[in-house]
Amino acid sequence: MTIALNQAARELIRPFQVEDSQFLAARKRAFLGHKTGMGKTLIGLAAWSLWPNIRKTLILGKKSSMAVWSTQPADWTNLEGRFVEDTSDWQEAVSSRDGTWMMTYEMYLRLTKGSVGKWKSEWDLVICDAAHKLRNRKTQIVKALHRLEFDHFIGMSATWASRGPQDLWAVLNLIAPAYFPSYWRFVETWCFVERTTFGTEVFGVRNLDNLKKLMSQYYRTRTWKEIGRQFDPVERRMVKIRMTVEQRRLHDELTANMMAMVGDRLVVTGSVLALITRLRQVAVSPKLLSATAGYGAGIEYLVDALEDDPHTVIFTPFTEAIPIIEQAFKDAGYEHILHLWGGMQPAKVNAIVAEWKRLKGIMLCSIGFAEAFAMDTTHTAYFLGFDWDPNQNIEAEGRLRRLDSELVEPCIVNYIFNQQSIEDHVQEVVNNKVRTVSQVFQDMTYLMRGHGREVAATTSS
Repeated sequence: MTIALNQAARELIRPFQVEDSQFLAARKRAFLGHKTGMGKTLIGLAAWSLWPNIRKTLILGKKSSMAVWSTQPADWTNLEGRFVEDTSDWQEAVSSRDGTWMMTYEMYLRLTKGSVGKWKSEWDLVICDAAHKLRNRKTQIVKALHRLEFDHFIGMSATWASRGPQDLWAVLNLIAPAYFPSYWRFVETWCFVERTTFGTEVFGVRNLDNLKKLMSQYYRTRTWKEIGRQFDPVERRMVKIRMTVEQRRLHDELTANMMAMVGDRLVVTGSVLALITRLRQVAVSPKLLSATAGYGAGIEYLVDALEDDPHTVIFTPFTEAIPIIEQAFKDAGYEHILHLWGGMQPAKVNAIVAEWKRLKGIMLCSIGFAEAFAMDTTHTAYFLGFDWDPNQNIEAEGRLRRLDSELVEPCIVNYIFNQQSIEDHVQEVVNNKVRTVSQVFQDMTYLMRGHGREVAATTSS
C-alpha cells in the first residue's frame, strides 16, 4: 500500500533522515547502514511514502526486527501490515494483489523450503531488515530470496560487512544482479584473493577509493560525529512485543482466578498486591514463578536483538530475574555477562563496571541499584520490566550518559512492553505521564469483581 507520514513522524524526523530518505527514494534499490539508534526504520518509511505506486510489500527480518515493524510503522504512518505465521497466510500473501506482509527469515525459509524453481512471487517493495543475515551467498535464506521479484528494495543493517567487501556481494546481487553477476569477479576486484593448497582465501580491501564511489550509488550511512547532536543524550523508545502462549495463559488465568498452574506448581495470589506482583513477574519471565517454565517473549527478544551489538545494559525490577536472563544468554552462546544488584560494596561495583567496559560485555542490573556509577560506553540499553516509580527508571537511565562521557551520540533506551498485559497500566510511567499505584489497584480490583474472565478472554483473542 502507498503510505503517508503522519504528524508525529513529521515532527520527529531529523534533517539527515529526510535527506537520506530522498536518496533512497531516488535510487529505488539501496541499503541503509546507519548505526543503531539513527532511525533506519523511519528513513525507510519516509522513502516508501515518496513512492506513489507501492501496492504490495514484503518485510523480512529477525524476531526482534518484527517487534519493531509490528508497532513503529503504525505510530508514524497509516500502514497496516499482517504477519505471515503459517502456510495459508503465505499462500494468501503470494496470491494477493496488494497489502503489506511481514515475516521472519526463518518463517520465510520454512514456508518456501523445497519450492526452488517452482514459483516466484512478485512484490512492489521488499524490505530486508537485519540484512547482515544475508552476508553469506551460500546460505539457504540467500538462495531462497532469489525467488522474489521486486521493483523496490531496502536493505537495513548497522553491521552489514564484518569481514570485508566479500560480505557485500550477496545483497548487491539482489539489488542489481546485472551489475553484480559474479561473486569471484567482485572479490577479485575489491579484495585480495590468495589460492593455496588449502583453498582460496579472501581478505583485505583493494581499490578503496573506487569502492567507496561505487558503494555510494547503493549504500547510505552516517557517523554520529557527522550528524552532530540532533538527538537527546538518552532516547527512550518503546518496543511492543506479544507474549508467548505460556505467558498469555498464565497472565489471563491469574487475572481471572487469582491462581494458575505453572508446571507442577499451583501459584496462588491472596491479595491484589500479590496479583500485581505475579503479573509483572510473568511479563518479565515465567521462570520467576517456576524453573520449569519458559523464558518468555522479552528474554527471547533480547537474545535475538543483542546479536547486533552485545555491549549493552539490561535493567530489570526483579533481582531474581538476573540469573535467569544470564542463563538464557549463556545458552545462546554469549560471553562476558556481568551483573550488579543490591548489597555490593562500592569497590566491587567499580571493578565490575570497569571489567564490563574493558570486555565490551553485557551488564545485567537491578533498577533499584542503578545509581552513582556510570555505564556510559554503550549505545543501547533495555528495560525488561520497569519500576512503578518513574524516578527510579530515570535514575537508571542516568547511568548511561554523563556530562563527561566520551560518547556524544545518544544511548537508545528500549523499554520492552508486553501488549495486553499488566504493563498496560504502567505504560504512562515510561512516557512520563505518571499513573498512581492507587489507580492501578482500582483497575485490578475492577478486573476481579466479576470482570476478570471477560477481560482475559478479550485480551487473549
